[in-house]
Amino acid sequence: MPYTAVKMRCPIVLAVLALVSLCAAASASVKGNEAVFADGFKSEIRYEKPDRRPVYFGATSRCKDVSVGGEYCVYVDIEYADGTPVYALKASFNTGTHGWEDSKTIFLPPKPVKVIKAYLLQRKAAGKAWFRDAFVSRTPPPPGTVLTESRRTFRPYRDADRVIRSVWNGKRVELRIAEEPSSIPSKNPLKPDSCVVWTADSMRKITPLTFPSSAETASPSVKLELFGRESESVQICISTGNNRSFENVSLRLSPLSAKGGRQFPGKVGWQRIGYFPRTQKFFRHPLAPDDTETWFPEPLLPPAPMSVPKGGTQGAWVTFSCAADAKAGVYCGLLEILHGDRCIRKIPVEVKVFDSSLPLRFGQKTGYCVMDGFTRAAYPDDFEAKRKESWDILLDHRLNPTDISRTTLPDLEMLEYAKKRGMNSFCALHLVPPPKDPNVKWVCYVEPEAVFNDEFYGYLKNILPPYIQELERRGLKDMAYLYGFDERESEYYPQMLDMWKRLKQDFGLPLLTSCRVYRDVKRGQIPFDSPIATMTDILCPGTATYDRTLSDRYRALGKEVWWYTCFSPHYPYANNAHYEYPTVENRLISWMTWTERADGFLFWLVNAWNETDKLDENDTYFPDWNVANALHSPGDGIYIYPGKSRILSGIRFANVRDGVEDYEKLQIAEHVLGRGAVESETERIIRSMKDFSREPDVLRAAIRRLSEKVVQEKRR
Repeated sequence: MPYTAVKMRCPIVLAVLALVSLCAAASASVKGNEAVFADGFKSEIRYEKPDRRPVYFGATSRCKDVSVGGEYCVYVDIEYADGTPVYALKASFNTGTHGWEDSKTIFLPPKPVKVIKAYLLQRKAAGKAWFRDAFVSRTPPPPGTVLTESRRTFRPYRDADRVIRSVWNGKRVELRIAEEPSSIPSKNPLKPDSCVVWTADSMRKITPLTFPSSAETASPSVKLELFGRESESVQICISTGNNRSFENVSLRLSPLSAKGGRQFPGKVGWQRIGYFPRTQKFFRHPLAPDDTETWFPEPLLPPAPMSVPKGGTQGAWVTFSCAADAKAGVYCGLLEILHGDRCIRKIPVEVKVFDSSLPLRFGQKTGYCVMDGFTRAAYPDDFEAKRKESWDILLDHRLNPTDISRTTLPDLEMLEYAKKRGMNSFCALHLVPPPKDPNVKWVCYVEPEAVFNDEFYGYLKNILPPYIQELERRGLKDMAYLYGFDERESEYYPQMLDMWKRLKQDFGLPLLTSCRVYRDVKRGQIPFDSPIATMTDILCPGTATYDRTLSDRYRALGKEVWWYTCFSPHYPYANNAHYEYPTVENRLISWMTWTERADGFLFWLVNAWNETDKLDENDTYFPDWNVANALHSPGDGIYIYPGKSRILSGIRFANVRDGVEDYEKLQIAEHVLGRGAVESETERIIRSMKDFSREPDVLRAAIRRLSEKVVQEKRR
């Protein structure tokens, strides 16, 4: 596994403080305990007598404008005496700009170590970095040594810091979390006793430590534009100075009316914004909140009086939903911010309704998986009702509720209900045998021998034909697909080909798969004209793997090419799975789906809940809610939330909805104006999958111009 030297734009400073220093060559034989980096980039250390002593390594580094998405660390590869490797051990540094910072770690090898290769890396990242005191040692430090430390502020809820330290206790590295008096200065620009009300775009991430500019507090207003069947939201924010808190704050919405007294044709409602804690490790994004901040805005809670803490911001989420048969016009009213019964601010509201409507049947194919196993585990006594609540949230957001892991056929009445509300596709069955344990929440995949056999195929032939007949009778068959072979590699391909031929002949339902065939064709490892390359009807690569030219070749054969995100891809790609990523990217994914001509979007799971965790809808911040996961991608797998009495949605999901509605507007504009006219607008926003605008005003301006052109063309 070869690696090049550090991509540096600056000198590296190394202070030689070790017992044994290496020569300038890239390798040396070392009998002593320690070695330092001799050439400033890379050292290879070979041991004449391999052993299992700890590998202790690290450095001190400072940097300027180092971007996220790359590697900025001391990086170590190890080869054991038996020839097996372990790669990518890292002592990582914070990105951005900072002064000298220590990062050290200890690896406990399970087998004798023969070779250590150590690198100073600032790879696949812009900016400059300086290193000093870099070392690799086989002697661990004294017990109690702090290897890394990070601080986040508990403000505005407590004037304290959350301090996270990794500490060597003499046997292993342990994580120690403490609360200490705050050493992080407040960045609140407001006067200590002030309280201000302001508005923010729904695509902005407003944390409890986000404060307004003077222009934002001068004359806040709400201006939105809607098609029929469309919803849009806005954030109403209340911020306080460091000496003032505000209790019992709520909103009152006056009726919206147009000239002549015509009332707004739809619904207006508001919710409280709730806040989750930030995890210790996360994929950083250059537009993410400051690393010292502890809170994310996300869950949307029922309306109730709010408390605004000292030196903080509390948000309310106001949503305007337009009826399908809405009359065009400009509807105006007032939104009042109340402290108890007293109005402390009136915000003018203007909603423009266009003479056009989104279709009843959703315009974008999606598959957002809400898995019964997680719902049943969280609500064992109320499963059916909570499943319907979850489905309703997805349908309210113009998304198809589905489950690509289902091993039992979906309820027909539920499917008919979803169809009436706009659903356009669903997974009928996952191609794996039903699990023997009824408490298993979901099955991702099974080994080839468990699915490629006569017994399993006989099971399919027993259950699918009568069910498919019923789907056809109810007008649902054209929406159904089978799912299988989730991200599976080449060992599945030949048997997939044989099985798919039989499935197509016997059942006639398309197969949707995220197996690696598409990737392998793109890489040239499988010829496009081979039977394996073209064996499936719906291919589903990740967004970073997707290739428009290759996808067009598949579409020319009558195939569909969907795409998906999960914990990847990472910046500079857009991702709608992470709390860390800008909220606007949840909306942009649908713009990219239209511009890249992807036929659908798949998201693996929206309710990966821990059944012991439920949100108390009376609170607004949740310090004990666990957003961590094994891939350091907080938010992936959870878009809706289990409340004590109801299922809750969130800010990211609202922006997914807005993106789907934008996609449908782009479809309407394409039908009326032609694709070229629409692309002249979308190209201002999406230049490539890595180069796109994240400015809400740019998106809104483009969709406004297209909407106005559509209405003008329809009037001709």
